Amino acid sequence: MNDRQFIAMMFAVAFAALSVVIAINYVIDPYWHYGHHHQWNQVQTVIDEREQKAVALRDYVTLDTVLLGSSRATYIPSNAFDQWDVFNFAAANYSMREYHTFVLYTLEQHPETSRFILGIDFFKSNTTEASTPRSLTNYVEKIEQPLYKTRYLLSLPSAKYALRNAWLSSGRIPEGEKFYTRDGDVLIKKEAMTEEQFQKKVETFANSFYRSGFTYFDQYEEIMAKVRETIGSRESIWFTTPISTPLFETLIDAGLYEEYEKWLKGLVETNGSIWHFMYPNEITDQRHYYMDGHHFYPEIGMQIAKRLEYGYDAEDVSTDFGIYVTKDNVEEVLVYLRMRLKERG
Repeated sequence: MNDRQFIAMMFAVAFAALSVVIAINYVIDPYWHYGHHHQWNQVQTVIDEREQKAVALRDYVTLDTVLLGSSRATYIPSNAFDQWDVFNFAAANYSMREYHTFVLYTLEQHPETSRFILGIDFFKSNTTEASTPRSLTNYVEKIEQPLYKTRYLLSLPSAKYALRNAWLSSGRIPEGEKFYTRDGDVLIKKEAMTEEQFQKKVETFANSFYRSGFTYFDQYEEIMAKVRETIGSRESIWFTTPISTPLFETLIDAGLYEEYEKWLKGLVETNGSIWHFMYPNEITDQRHYYMDGHHFYPEIGMQIAKRLEYGYDAEDVSTDFGIYVTKDNVEEVLVYLRMRLKERG
């Protein structure tokens, strides 16, 4: 074999290898660039929810409703809503400062959006959590780069994600790890957990967010009012995310009940109403509904979705789960919640 033949052979091998990488990345589509469905990409690894969901929203998603919020809100299945075409645009470690840019980007890509649902977490009203500016802007700039999708087609790390997705899609899903379906809904197998393990998770969260110098963020209502103003005349449904009762009790023990009431009243004043789930009730009392102190399983996300869509007429929802709070009844609700807490000791 002479030099010319050797070089030609190397080019042929490299081209063949590159073609395989491109084919794997396109067919499995781990970054959600193309939206096609088949048996080998039905389970998707969580790589970067903001990036994955932003490009899907831009390129092929249809919707009339957008759901925003933290990792807790990702566990609400979009197919739990009967009458609304919902895109779940929630993402892990979501800052309250991100709502605004997520709303703006949604309206830029889908001006036909008629409804926004916001899942809101109490612990994100802490100054430590809320004061750092965060937005979707960097992700938008990334996916708008001219060769954005081409780079991923040629990427070996992307191909590794794709091959794992194919392996997972054959039915090999481990317990306790979060994945997505091809439709963008969370897929997770319940993990066996002892009471001691669960309480340890509760304590870890409480130590990190409730007992480490919680100070209510003074600009919270101002920033959320900007979000409400941007939503405009579209329907605006807000809800509080339900943490487990053991975790709620650590909030009380940390002396944060006044901040909790202030937060709830501020949200009602800003949006006019809110569905409130964050209090001890029949659902939050049951540990098996939670993978830790604050992330509920999708079966509870289903109940939240039904309550938001049908209100108190929702079927297959615990009657004790969800209180509709308005400017007219907020004080009565707060009195009711205080009485419930007192009765529980």
